[in-house]
Amino acid sequence: MKSYTTTAATLAHDLSLAAAGNADAQAALCQWAHEHPDAAGALPADLRAQLEVLAREGADYACFVLHCACSPAEGAAAFDYIRRAVRSRRLPLAFTRLGTCYAEGIGTTANTTLASYFFEKARILGDAEAASAIERLYATGVKDLAAAVASAIDIVALAEAGALENPAEAVAPEILSRFRGPIENARLAHDNGILSRLRHYLPFFYPDYSPEAAIRDLRAGRDSRDADLFLALSTDDNNFEENVPLLEDFLQQLYAPVLTDETLLHAIHQAQREQRYEWNNLEHDIVQVIQNFAYAYPAICQNYHVRPAVRVGAHLVGPGPYMTIAQLQELRRQAVLALLSLIDALPLIRDKVLPIMNQASRMLDLSEGIMSQELQLLLISYVELHIDVDSLENTYQQLLHAFRHQQPGDLVIHLNDYADRLTRCGIGHRLPAFTLENLPAIHIA
Repeated sequence: MKSYTTTAATLAHDLSLAAAGNADAQAALCQWAHEHPDAAGALPADLRAQLEVLAREGADYACFVLHCACSPAEGAAAFDYIRRAVRSRRLPLAFTRLGTCYAEGIGTTANTTLASYFFEKARILGDAEAASAIERLYATGVKDLAAAVASAIDIVALAEAGALENPAEAVAPEILSRFRGPIENARLAHDNGILSRLRHYLPFFYPDYSPEAAIRDLRAGRDSRDADLFLALSTDDNNFEENVPLLEDFLQQLYAPVLTDETLLHAIHQAQREQRYEWNNLEHDIVQVIQNFAYAYPAICQNYHVRPAVRVGAHLVGPGPYMTIAQLQELRRQAVLALLSLIDALPLIRDKVLPIMNQASRMLDLSEGIMSQELQLLLISYVELHIDVDSLENTYQQLLHAFRHQQPGDLVIHLNDYADRLTRCGIGHRLPAFTLENLPAIHIA
């Protein structure tokens, strides 16, 4: 494909070649317009007139160039041109740009389902940018990665065919290639809820994953891929720990009136130290579980002469106006490390607990038959902690969902409830009575 110098003479020459049916010239024009939309918008009047004639005659490349030439204020025209450009089904870039129109609501109503559809069409046709666009949908929670993998890989059929013994060879390379990047991105972003929902599919993408190596790394304090996967799979109560960076950003913007008030933050921190701060109901349940864990774990360590590997306590969920996702993830991690620290001294942990630690109901059944009250309390607290953290993260996801779907009333209720709790525990503040008109400004993808 030729590289353009942006002279009018060059453009006129290649436009004449394109109009004569030269496919290379048509593709080059599209690539140039895609990479240089400002230059496309400044086309000489005579060249633009020629393109408009060709577009009326149905030339897809002309529609594409005119789409790129539209300014941000010409959304409706941009959408019309790109919709016509995809009709020939031979311009991958056109499908990507149409997907972008639907994703961002350019000239049309935003529709993430159609955005995903056209991005996928572009990817199949060979546009490299489409894969990045799809990954952005996964990264922002617009497209459900776990559901997409489950739709692409029929694990039941593979099991019935006996193909799961060699998982890396059981699935088409194209499917593995399509999802390997987004799944690895989910791991790096600590989107453990996505990995948890994909637990039956992860062997296809991480065939050399070793729980034994993960345990060694975790006990040694080493970060590793296996350790990340082990933590993500350590409970079946992790359904909402997804799109973590975006969710953290959303919560920071939602609580901006508190986080930017140093005097108020100091008062909140003081109340938390004095244990008079009023958490919401889900947060209160987590604090209670932490207290149970903080009692049971040191007692077990003392009874079995084990050096404590973690210090579980209220310091892990503060200071701050709410429990952050990072704090909740650290609580999960500390609970896992506590159990792992006991595997040498307590064969029960190694032989019976570790194999079922990701199955809440079986963990609770096992705890009923344990004579040691401290060990029974530890196992019950492990299960309850994951359940309560999952519930709180679900609340955060519901708030994000309300914002994205233009239901600000839920945010108003949430913030006013928070202000009321501050008042009840004696913390003076200048927070207003929140309404639809004075909600904090939130800007996220």
